Amino acid sequence: MLPGNNNTKPRLFDPATRMLHWLTVALITLVFVFAFSVDLVANSWQINVLQLHRSFGVSVLVATAGRLVWRQFTKFPDWPTTMSKPMQLFAQVS
Repeated sequence: MLPGNNNTKPRLFDPATRMLHWLTVALITLVFVFAFSVDLVANSWQINVLQLHRSFGVSVLVATAGRLVWRQFTKFPDWPTTMSKPMQLFAQVS
């Protein structure tokens, strides 16, 4: 909640949305870790690390598709009362 907001009810996303969000964050982190570590491992392991990078990249794609599908069937929390209409529009577009 924002400071000075009189609304005491927390605006939370549903558990599935939050789980999909953090799953995507974790997968993207792993993709970057594998991408940057491919040159740090021995030559015999580079192909394995590259394959892990690709596999987790596909997992990011699947998780993102799941998030987009789930977004069509869930209700998101209301906008904060202090948020202007242009800000709401930009948040919706992004």
